[in-house]
Amino acid sequence: MESIYDHSPTLDEIINITYGLPKDVYLARTSKELLIADIAILYADRGDEGKSQEYWDKVPALHEEFLLGFDNLIVVK
Repeated sequence: MESIYDHSPTLDEIINITYGLPKDVYLARTSKELLIADIAILYADRGDEGKSQEYWDKVPALHEEFLLGFDNLIVVK
């Protein structure tokens, strides 16, 4: 499974994205979709919007939730 660890993160980037979780715990408890989102966030934080968008395009529904702050309610009727 691809993760931020495949993209040469600095220690500060790791702490920022994983909230300091040990690598094995982060990888075990994070869904594939969130791992992709974290890569997108990593590239956005680095200022590489093109690469960030490349990863967001892989998880469009999650990107929409992210843009809305992850605190939105989805109502299905």
